Amino acid sequence: MAEFQPSEKGIKFSVLVVEDDPFLGDLIVRKLVKNGFETPRAGDGEEAIEYLKHNTPHLVLLDIRLPKKDGFEVLEWMQSDPMKAKIPVIILSNINQSEDTERAMKLGAKDYLVKVNYTPDDVVERILRVLHGTYF
Repeated sequence: MAEFQPSEKGIKFSVLVVEDDPFLGDLIVRKLVKNGFETPRAGDGEEAIEYLKHNTPHLVLLDIRLPKKDGFEVLEWMQSDPMKAKIPVIILSNINQSEDTERAMKLGAKDYLVKVNYTPDDVVERILRVLHGTYF
C-alpha cells in the first residue's frame, strides 16, 4: 500500500472516525495515523454531529449502527448544512443490505464498505481514493 504523502504545503488531511466499537476504531485510527492522517474520533452519532458543528474534517468514516443517533441521522444532518454536505463520507458498516447502501449513497456517501469484506489497509486505500478524487 502506498503511504500517504502530505502535500508541499504541508497540509495534513483529517479523517473523523465515527465508530462505536473501540477495538475496530482503535485499529483504523492506528492505520490512519501511520499513514499521516489526523484522526479525531466519535463513538456515537451525537458526538459526531457535535464535532462537525465546530470542525470540518477532510473526510468522515462513518458507521451506520451507532448509539444515540445513527449514521443516517448524521448524514441527514450533514446534508442540511451546505458546508458540511461537501465533506466526503465513506460508510463502514456491518450491514450488507442494498436498501441501506442505496439510502447512504442518496444521502451523499461516496462509498459503502461492509466491515467483514475489508482490512484496515483496504479502508485506508479507499480513503485515499476518495480524497484524491475530491481534492486533486
